[in-house]
Amino acid sequence: MTFLSHRRLLHRAWVCALMLLTMVGLPVWADDGLFEVTRGSLRVGDTQYLLDGQVDLLLKSEATEALESGLMLSIQMQFEITRQRRFWTDIQVASISRDFELQFNLLSQRYLVTDNLTGEQKSYATLLSALRNLGRIRDWPVLAVDVINADANYDCALRAVINQDRLPGPLQMLTFWRGDFSLDSDWYRWALE
Repeated sequence: MTFLSHRRLLHRAWVCALMLLTMVGLPVWADDGLFEVTRGSLRVGDTQYLLDGQVDLLLKSEATEALESGLMLSIQMQFEITRQRRFWTDIQVASISRDFELQFNLLSQRYLVTDNLTGEQKSYATLLSALRNLGRIRDWPVLAVDVINADANYDCALRAVINQDRLPGPLQMLTFWRGDFSLDSDWYRWALE
């Protein structure tokens, strides 16, 4: 074999290896699911601070199967604000959670998202669109403006979790034996300005 044929053979082997890694890597990532907060901010409204944020939501395959079998999933957005103190531990000023129910309607073949705080329900044709809109946080009142001391420093944190405590008891046992489909994001943190 010549040098050129060895080089072509090596190039083909690299291409095949990359294709194999791509084909093997993508389904594993999708099966694992992903909750990730990509943005969070607070702004002053008339009398309250308003929370805006973006959470990327991708369910594990077990959770998607359970959802499409008629199980309701509870997704919870959690927000915390703490006041920094120099010589003492920080003080938690507020801790707020907001629950959403995600379910698949077998009759209409649509995904329903219900905000448990307002009772508002929205319908979506695909799971991707339901999760995308669920992850959009806009104008959520979280804290009265007069609670914040202008001379102090504050840290904010936001995350998303699947709340398995809201499942009926037998289904909680089933997830123990069948496989855990809980997901939670890391805390996304930023300083209040």
